[in-house]
Amino acid sequence: MTDLQFAANVSDGFMFNEAGDLLQRYRAARNFGFENVECANPYGTPVEQIAEVLEETGMKQVLINAFAGPNKGDLGQAILPISDEEFEIGMRRSINTAKALRCSNVHFLAGKVPKGVPRNSLMPLYLRRLKWAAKESLPRHVNLLLEPISPFVSDAYFLNHYGTAVDVVNELECRNVKIQLDLFHFQQLHPKYDVVKWARVNQKAVGHIQIAQSPQRNEPHAKGDIDYGKILPALAEIFPDLYCGLEYKPSGATEAGLLAGKAAGPVFDYAASFL
Repeated sequence: MTDLQFAANVSDGFMFNEAGDLLQRYRAARNFGFENVECANPYGTPVEQIAEVLEETGMKQVLINAFAGPNKGDLGQAILPISDEEFEIGMRRSINTAKALRCSNVHFLAGKVPKGVPRNSLMPLYLRRLKWAAKESLPRHVNLLLEPISPFVSDAYFLNHYGTAVDVVNELECRNVKIQLDLFHFQQLHPKYDVVKWARVNQKAVGHIQIAQSPQRNEPHAKGDIDYGKILPALAEIFPDLYCGLEYKPSGATEAGLLAGKAAGPVFDYAASFL
């Protein structure tokens, strides 16, 4: 294994979905040997039940997404034309869920740009609501993570450039606002950039890592555009204290893919062992 602290992503459509509901996915991840877990949408399951499974398995929740919104396909509410009260209710729900799960990282979802609205015109609203959320979450020891998302997921997502994310972090100067470095999205958005060089330059701004192969978003050890065999050891050296989420869509059974990773070399040995 590298020195990266890998986390299984058990969100819908990602790892261990064949195990059943969300709680069973948590147990399946622990049975394979994972000690850390992340989940995009914990809001459809009673938070007390998730907390109980974390206690039962001894796993650590390292990341959740903020509440995405009331409608299927929503990707956040920060830039939407809703009242501040509605936005703040959703963010408080997100922060309280993180605290209940003893999770220190919340992906701050920006939202999709409404049709006909210039993207740049929404930046003041985004900054104002992000600043409020950072102030609200700071005394609760919760970090807010900003992740640029590629057109693979949504071409309407507001935050769609890593340079913009760096600018936002630098402008706000909030110690609990960081960047979520998702190498799949980075490759999709900036295929000519050297992600390791970018990571070294922006080391202090990054608070979490996620990986998947490009272009299909499957297992990192699969053939594709990203040379994880070289990149993962470099990231382990640059970010020795960060978690690395396996936010990929398995090309087959999750455990078969994980075993194939083990066979591909130590750098792809994502979990300790079967329990």
